[in-house]
Amino acid sequence: MRRGLTLIEILVALSIFAVGVTAVIGLLTVASTTHKRAINRVSAAWLAESLFDEMDARLTTAFDLADFPTVSGETRLIERDYELVGYDGYRADIYLTPLSDPDGQALGLPPHQFLCEIEIHWQLRGGANSERFRTILVRRLDVATGTQPGPPR
Repeated sequence: MRRGLTLIEILVALSIFAVGVTAVIGLLTVASTTHKRAINRVSAAWLAESLFDEMDARLTTAFDLADFPTVSGETRLIERDYELVGYDGYRADIYLTPLSDPDGQALGLPPHQFLCEIEIHWQLRGGANSERFRTILVRRLDVATGTQPGPPR
């Protein structure tokens, strides 16, 4: 009886092992890319939420949409390529669209509800990526009068 393994048996075992290791490395590469993409999307969502808060604070009765360029229809571009301090490679475009308020328009009041859209842009492995976020913002109370712009109640 022979003891031990032949050279052919060792080569077959190493080939099977190499195929398994290659598959595992491929899975780890895909998992790493997916993880990085998820981190970037979560960062973009967090940054958009921060910018929504900033826009909400800016929407006072003194805020005038006429100061900003029209993009399409009634949509205004508030910021283009807004640099996000502390987040290298991330930039944002901010758009505001007034929502219709027939009662307010009949009274000659400015719009007090807006669709705010924020598009966050970033680079990932040389490719450009972006994510768009939307929310509705309501114009803040007038500090002097303590009233909300809109129809009287």
